[in-house]
Amino acid sequence: MQEVGSFSAKTHLPNLLDAVLKGEVFVITRRGKPVAMLSPITESQLNPAQAIEKLRKLRTGVSWQAKGSTQEAREEGRK
Repeated sequence: MQEVGSFSAKTHLPNLLDAVLKGEVFVITRRGKPVAMLSPITESQLNPAQAIEKLRKLRTGVSWQAKGSTQEAREEGRK
């Protein structure tokens, strides 16, 4: 991971993007302090339908069922 100043990032953005396409990651700094990261986008970040499907698979088999009344469940949650 390389650090690049904000002015240099602005000036050399096309070159940085070419490097990012090859898998490199850059931290953009302002006055020496990190403020942003320039990195490749993963396929899951591009496809919301895939992300939703992964969430659905994650919740498979997970359920919440209150035992007793709603009042009892609420009191149990306060403990």
